[in-house]
Amino acid sequence: MLLGLGESHRFEDGFTVTMGPVERRTDPPLTDESATDAEDGAGEGTDPADELEDDGDEGIDGEDLGEDEALEEEPVEEPEEDEPAPEEDEPVVEDEGDDPAEDEPVEDEPVEDEPVEDEPVDDPVDEGPAEEEPEDEDEEEDEPEDEGDDYYAWTVELSNGSDAEVHTGSIFTECSVGTPLTLSSAPLLGEALNPPMALAPDEEGSWDADCWAAEDGDPALQWTLEFVDEQGERLYPVLVFEGRAP
Repeated sequence: MLLGLGESHRFEDGFTVTMGPVERRTDPPLTDESATDAEDGAGEGTDPADELEDDGDEGIDGEDLGEDEALEEEPVEEPEEDEPAPEEDEPVVEDEGDDPAEDEPVEDEPVEDEPVEDEPVDDPVDEGPAEEEPEDEDEEEDEPEDEGDDYYAWTVELSNGSDAEVHTGSIFTECSVGTPLTLSSAPLLGEALNPPMALAPDEEGSWDADCWAAEDGDPALQWTLEFVDEQGERLYPVLVFEGRAP
């Protein structure tokens, strides 16, 4: 049974189904706030830790310098007064023995040149993927900055105008948007999402329904409503609400 958007239909047993006015809304993105909060928290937490490490290093360095100066002053003064003669003879013998020892490590210098050739080979390999990764991260960070997606929202009202209880069973819905109509989905952003399973005489019930809007802004909307029992049989004819949303 085809109906317009916002219309209602009364079945023979007095059960009435009404589709409320359709509103176009925007779902605001929440990822930006969580990302900025995480970045601010990380930045604030690092500063005090760095200050404590710097203060600790300064204290340790100051103590080491004081101890080194004290150790150097004491041994220098005592040997110069007691044994002046051996100081002149010892450096002459030590200089002659040190000269050949210094010439030997010179032969090992060309050995160090061999690994130098392998180092530039690894550098371009590492630089290639390193430059591509930040580009992908920048693109992902730019996506949440876009505005939220638009969707249609309305309220479905049910009423029992008969003298007997009405069982609505399980409810199946389907929505399509755009031109031509394309199957969409429901974001389920309403406050009351569970429809009533049964209605007593003169009792009313309602629930919130919604559907994602077309990306190109086309206002065409079609919403299908079906009531099915536990065995999968239809309790009432299928209702199709169709029109152009605001």
